[in-house]
Amino acid sequence: MKLKLSAFCFSLAFVGIVNTQTPNWAEHVAPILYNNCTSCHIQGGIAPFNLVGYTSAKNYSNSIKSSTTNRNMPPWPADPKYKRYAHERLLSNEEIKTISDWVDAGSPMGDVNKAPADPIAKTETSIISPDLRLKMPNYAVNTSAKDEYRCFVLPTGLSAEKFLTEIEIVPGNFSVVHHVLVFHDTSNIPASLDLADPNPGYLGFGGTGSSSSKLIGVWVPG
Repeated sequence: MKLKLSAFCFSLAFVGIVNTQTPNWAEHVAPILYNNCTSCHIQGGIAPFNLVGYTSAKNYSNSIKSSTTNRNMPPWPADPKYKRYAHERLLSNEEIKTISDWVDAGSPMGDVNKAPADPIAKTETSIISPDLRLKMPNYAVNTSAKDEYRCFVLPTGLSAEKFLTEIEIVPGNFSVVHHVLVFHDTSNIPASLDLADPNPGYLGFGGTGSSSSKLIGVWVPG
């Protein structure tokens, strides 16, 4: 009985090694990309290329492997060894290995019927019935050589204090808006700076130009 049991256990271990599955895009890689990358890497998004669909992922497979192995992507500057946060944009060691193994195997597609549904770029609002809706004036970005930091003054029309429970920013063009900072200011300084600039809004970096402005909201792609 002892000899038979030993042989049976060895057989199971051997079968497990032989049947190790090579990762494919449909079942293993697409869920990782769609959960962590395509909020930016999507048609019309801020990222420089699209990762929706097998062909796109295949074309950039080497870049995906390099960026994820080096942990340059997804971008997350906080050090998880120092402090952890909710909703971190971090890939696990297993996810990184899955991508690496997929690329090393030639980036097989797998059964497309088992792939998750392609994500759709977000263009609509998530807050269905906001109590206050503010729209910045239309402004066309006319620079391609460098980033442009611009402030826009949006009067709220509120005359009494209100509790802010939710805030949402919806860019008119997701492909050019890198981030948005929302400040609350009761002085006349931002309005004066706006009037002094012939174009909608006024140039500003890191703030509004008013020391009384208080940051109340932040938006970044993804």
